[in-house]
Amino acid sequence: MLILGLTFFGSVPAGAAQSNVLRVGVNSDLDTLDPARIRNVASLLVGNNIYSSLVRFKPGSTTEIEPDLAKSWELSSDGLVMTFHLRKGVQFHKGFGEFTAEDAKFTIERHQNKATKSAFFQMYKAVKKVEAVDKYTLRLHFTAPSPAFFSTILTWRGGWILSKKAVEKFGKDYAFSPVGTGTYVFQSYQKGAKVVLTANKDYFRGQPHIGRVEFIPVPEASVSYAAIQAGDLDIMYTRNPTVFNRARKNKGLKVMFAPAMSVRSAYLRTDRGPLKDVRVRRAIVHAVNRKAILEHVLGNTGRLGSSFLSPNAWTHTTDIRIYDYDPARAKKLLAEAGYAKGFEVEFLYPKQSPYQEIAPAMADDLRAVGIKANLVGMKFVSMIARARKGGYDMLLMGLTRPPDPDIVLTTGYFGPNKPPGQNFSFYDKLDKLIVEARHEVNREKRKKLYIQAQKRIAEDVPAFPFYYPYAMSIMRHRVKGHVVGVMNAYDIFPMYLEK
Repeated sequence: MLILGLTFFGSVPAGAAQSNVLRVGVNSDLDTLDPARIRNVASLLVGNNIYSSLVRFKPGSTTEIEPDLAKSWELSSDGLVMTFHLRKGVQFHKGFGEFTAEDAKFTIERHQNKATKSAFFQMYKAVKKVEAVDKYTLRLHFTAPSPAFFSTILTWRGGWILSKKAVEKFGKDYAFSPVGTGTYVFQSYQKGAKVVLTANKDYFRGQPHIGRVEFIPVPEASVSYAAIQAGDLDIMYTRNPTVFNRARKNKGLKVMFAPAMSVRSAYLRTDRGPLKDVRVRRAIVHAVNRKAILEHVLGNTGRLGSSFLSPNAWTHTTDIRIYDYDPARAKKLLAEAGYAKGFEVEFLYPKQSPYQEIAPAMADDLRAVGIKANLVGMKFVSMIARARKGGYDMLLMGLTRPPDPDIVLTTGYFGPNKPPGQNFSFYDKLDKLIVEARHEVNREKRKKLYIQAQKRIAEDVPAFPFYYPYAMSIMRHRVKGHVVGVMNAYDIFPMYLEK
């Protein structure tokens, strides 16, 4: 097993185990630290500690919302106007001045600008007008009541507030010159090597315990694990089942896990080729032995999937069409669709755990019913670039979002969000329902609409949920105060290092 040398990890000496430096292993290099364009988990982990939002989920919760940059807010009786009263005196990093309503207005309007190519462009269409009433008052005017907006966009990275001055100063270089009001200040980025953050001594909730955090990209989980054992890393977020289950038996390390707000699925192109036929898509689901793969390949590091919504979501249901492992049924469906002799598909996936373990196992099952899946594994950033151009027939991917169904549907199943968006199935059969549910203010009626959506997707199979994964962390015993990030996040603020 390879243990990375200190030259890779930078200038931190071996004795740093007693210092106030936290070294975090992440599974890929960053793509950007511009919240509008982040596509990978490593960037999300870093950005979560740089930025603040108007409101946020209480640490450790996916249901309880608390103030962040906004100290209070109110919604008009007709549900069309939301007014935020902002904290006074909050300072942006690196001398970029006080946070004001103008910065929040700028951030939202930037997402709404097509030229930004924001991942949240579709969701911000709900906002008709953004108004900086005065220095500390922000008002949003909605096109229609939007009950999901508050608990999805604003509490997640689509709500991270930028410094208008910093974005205008750095321009295209802002991607790696981020400025926020969060717990840590961005210091440096060495491509493929290290991201360095330092504690924000002026953070409005108080100074963080840990003085310096280094995020180090290590694509191979086994290498990160060896580095933790050697003392070269302190904590790692992992998706690798072998490494995680090995760590659980290692008394020298500490492991923590919780059900993530995530669904890992195979997305099937509904707009072309054999997969355009729903019988073929159903055959694919019947052909894959998901239970065996979850047990023997993924080491039971999650729960078997059925709905496109995580069981943590408030509208999740199991009262939908279920596809058992049935190769004979798969062959019959393929014959009915005119593909008794099979066909070939291009199967794209990220070359990292758990996808690189799942894809070959799926390909073996598909081969048994006559479907040849030509595997195309790529580094995550390159894979996403190809996916955004539609360069695949099948795509293996995870989707982690806040618990309200609107953001999951809009991201993954809304017609206008097909590539270069993240509707990787090119599916458009639920667009009217998605818009209707988004603006429905009666919670029970919304729930019924989302149950309809789950039933329809189970019938149409634009994607099939493979499993609901655990969020898993491995750390040295000196790391204290860690809260498992069920939405792909490390919140460093409550953490400290035992000397």
